[in-house]
Amino acid sequence: MKKILLSVCAAAALAAAVCFGGASGIFASHNTYKTSSPIQVLTLKDEKSQVSAEFQRHYGPVVYKTALLIDGKKNRLQCSLKDPKSAMEIMKKQPANRNFIKLSAKKWNLPELTDATYKQYLQKLNLYTASLLPDDLGGFSNNDAFIEVSDFLGIYDADAANAAALQEVQKVNSQLAKNGGQPVGIDSIVSVMPCGEPISYT
Repeated sequence: MKKILLSVCAAAALAAAVCFGGASGIFASHNTYKTSSPIQVLTLKDEKSQVSAEFQRHYGPVVYKTALLIDGKKNRLQCSLKDPKSAMEIMKKQPANRNFIKLSAKKWNLPELTDATYKQYLQKLNLYTASLLPDDLGGFSNNDAFIEVSDFLGIYDADAANAAALQEVQKVNSQLAKNGGQPVGIDSIVSVMPCGEPISYT
């Protein structure tokens, strides 16, 4: 399976850009976003994502489930698998993937790949690029499996990233309630927003 593109960002976008929100109340200075209004959580009706049709034929729909309303601007959190448990089983059953996962587990002495352990695999695989796989991971012959497993785990991880963002929302709203609406930093939330959203680093 070819490399999956989650979204297309403008090449000229600069993460360190200084943004001003005017009356909206949100602003960024030195790459730090702040807001003075409580953040609302919106439940979406499985909005379609830009993940490749090929990936979704294999593993089921990848959708946007949640958005945040920040000073009147709707910002979607990361798209994620609609049925991650079933998708994980499908991915693991594919022969090439199964072999690559086995090699990965052997190389790093990892437990079976599950919802509880996938982050260990993802952390290790993020150290490599497809063209530079070592021999004990199958080298060039395992490029496709490496790409597919890595891409899958990256999307699989979106639910956890979004859950962490929602915890940060609770903290921000609590701080705003305590300090009388003085601006509170929200970098920890903005950092997990997909590129192209109204409030993001790209």
